[in-house]
Amino acid sequence: MRADREGLVLSDEAGQVVQRLAWEEPFGVVLTRWPGEGGAEVNVVMRSSGGSSSVAVRSLWPMEAVSEEVPVKQEIFPFVDPVFFGGLWRWLGVCASIHGVSVPRGVDLTIPVEALEGLESRNEVFVCAACQSASVRMLAARVYLCLQCGYEGGPGMAEWMKIKRRQAMERLPAIERVSQARGDVREARTLLLSAQGTLRALTGFADVGGSRSDQEAALSMALGAHRLVAEARQHLEDAMIKDPPSFGGEAWEAVVGLLGFADKEEPGAMMVGGALGEVSEALRRLELIGGFIEPV
Repeated sequence: MRADREGLVLSDEAGQVVQRLAWEEPFGVVLTRWPGEGGAEVNVVMRSSGGSSSVAVRSLWPMEAVSEEVPVKQEIFPFVDPVFFGGLWRWLGVCASIHGVSVPRGVDLTIPVEALEGLESRNEVFVCAACQSASVRMLAARVYLCLQCGYEGGPGMAEWMKIKRRQAMERLPAIERVSQARGDVREARTLLLSAQGTLRALTGFADVGGSRSDQEAALSMALGAHRLVAEARQHLEDAMIKDPPSFGGEAWEAVVGLLGFADKEEPGAMMVGGALGEVSEALRRLELIGGFIEPV
């Protein structure tokens, strides 16, 4: 990033200008913050009034030097050194005043330079997992779209998809949500009954060992049981979102918690006896609190 008398320029690693803001044009500044362990991440968006140019960056600032009145929002903007940010913020104030506007309040610039030592960014710089390109655009916090090959990914992908799924369910009409929620619980029960049967059959393999072909069959059955439990848990979580008054209490949360072993990536880690016990207990509790779920 470079700031001079003409404006602010942000370049990529190849030296190509990717963002620019001219001081001679009236511009606005938006400030947000994201609290973290290594200091508060401060996000700054500078955009010309006509929308023809903009620059967005983030930096770190000591937590105690950022007002709690600054809106909270996580962004994955290009990172700039805190020392540079301090000078940039002061210069923004000067340039904004020329156009009769001011920068948002909330950042204390009177802190000593020593206070900036040890601040660390907690957000990664992303490279596409499919093609290794660094040309990516952030879709959400820790989720990117590769502009080279179109791949979407990032460590925040699962959480982002969960949020989108939840938003889609919450937009459904109330009567449809209630009906679907009951259907989800019935389907979860059916899946858990199937998983219970599979796990009971697997105990025979676990007891006698068996040949290589038996072991391969057992692994295939474990994979199937794992998928059934994971799908059942998803249905229960969906029901809790769609109809919280009916399926949002601690009793339902406890049932979902019993199926937590389905989050493990390797079904082989699923101890057959323990998994059977968890599934059986989940089914017992479902029978007690479910009713068992008549259609609307």
